[in-house]
Amino acid sequence: MTDRKFLQESKKIKNKFLRIIKSEVLRNFDNEVQADGKTKWKPLEDATKIDRMYKKYNPSHPILNRKAKLRNSIRMIFKNNTVFFSSKLDYAETHQKGSANPQNGARPIPARPFLDYPDSCSEGGELYKKHYEKPMLDLIQKKFYK
Repeated sequence: MTDRKFLQESKKIKNKFLRIIKSEVLRNFDNEVQADGKTKWKPLEDATKIDRMYKKYNPSHPILNRKAKLRNSIRMIFKNNTVFFSSKLDYAETHQKGSANPQNGARPIPARPFLDYPDSCSEGGELYKKHYEKPMLDLIQKKFYK
């Protein structure tokens, strides 16, 4: 295998894994869970449910996905071999970190982290091993030991 072919194949593996990471972030968002894929976000307060019913929305779910604006704003950035997630929406950070002292008399907003790196994709995680570590080791084996 040539060096060029090796680099092309390793880039394909990396890009596929990046798509998997993004899909995991969106899956966690849709399932209303944190990066561990299990810990549920705090449910909506009764006052928020009443406001939603008044506006003809489902009172309980989806929590942060009423119009899909926040979900669709999630961007993945790959820089210096590190993956970051962000959103340009003004209120994204408030939902990510929560707000104990909201402005204009609004109620506190609990943190509902949705921009965190999924545990399943972290080094040692199930998806990391299956879709990145193993294919890269196979590629290295093919390049240097066959």
